[in-house]
Amino acid sequence: MTKVFVFGPTENLHTKKWNSFYEGSETSLYTLHRAGKSRLLTIFSGFIKVFLETIFKKYDICHVHFVSSYGILFRFLVLRCDLSIISVWGTDFNRFFGDVGFLNRLWGMIIFWSLKKYDYINVPSLDIYQKIKTIGFDEKKIILMQYGIELSAIKESLSNAPVLNLKNRFISVRNFSKLYNIEFLINGFSHVSKDIFFELQIVGTGTPSECDRIKTLISQLNDDRIIYVGLVDSNELVNRLIEAEYFISIPSMDGLSLVVLEALACRCKGIVSDIPSYQNKLFNETCEFIELSNISQFGNRIEEIILSKNRKNPSTEDLETYDIEKNRIKFRKIIELGYGE
Repeated sequence: MTKVFVFGPTENLHTKKWNSFYEGSETSLYTLHRAGKSRLLTIFSGFIKVFLETIFKKYDICHVHFVSSYGILFRFLVLRCDLSIISVWGTDFNRFFGDVGFLNRLWGMIIFWSLKKYDYINVPSLDIYQKIKTIGFDEKKIILMQYGIELSAIKESLSNAPVLNLKNRFISVRNFSKLYNIEFLINGFSHVSKDIFFELQIVGTGTPSECDRIKTLISQLNDDRIIYVGLVDSNELVNRLIEAEYFISIPSMDGLSLVVLEALACRCKGIVSDIPSYQNKLFNETCEFIELSNISQFGNRIEEIILSKNRKNPSTEDLETYDIEKNRIKFRKIIELGYGE
């Protein structure tokens, strides 16, 4: 049986989805994330534990997640493996390359050093693929692939949906960290003329203080059109996406977010920030790009979008290349991991 070593935030949905690609293998999970703790001493002691438990062990495949932390630390482990893969996440990589400060650039050099350890570099979007190529890596080593979305389940939900794409219903499905500009989004929608009806659902979560901040902001605005929903399970999320006309995702930087792809698969039209990961034919045809410089201008742009219906609803066929079932087969073929091993 194929032995797989997984090193990363193992409770994160991204990691769990990738782990499903190793069905039929013996998978060993190691993480430094413990009950939300992030102190350096906790991380250091956790790493020493992983080091001692894996020293000189042999694995067929090592799959590491998050290059700017786990990806670097993996280089200091003394285990052996036949094939190693690093999965780069969007926010994990972008902040260290390009027009960034000295310290981030220095950390980028350490990331560059760590990447040389791996047989394959898995990236989520074309812009990160191009950056990896630019800094000198062979494109044969780069796997351009998110694990994908449950397209067959979404198609089934669409066929059974009693309501589809309710007019002027918007939904934001991102977490509440500063990166995703949720406060800017809420303030921008509050600037839309009171004569224009819409509904904005804020779906997501964050730290307790981030959640409190978002709830307080919505309460203070006293705008019935803006609704705090919070965290929902996957089934409810798909239903809410199906019922919305627009999804909105305006991070300052991102990889190719899967929740954005899920929203498109649910036939939502899109409103996205003008960042490299959204620059492709799919987004150009189905989304409005929006500037984040001024809240009043943002509100005016939302008014224009509400009053102008010039974007088509995407179809699930447009998303076939992101289907998790097809990607699972493709990935296992690349790393030469057959089924039943």
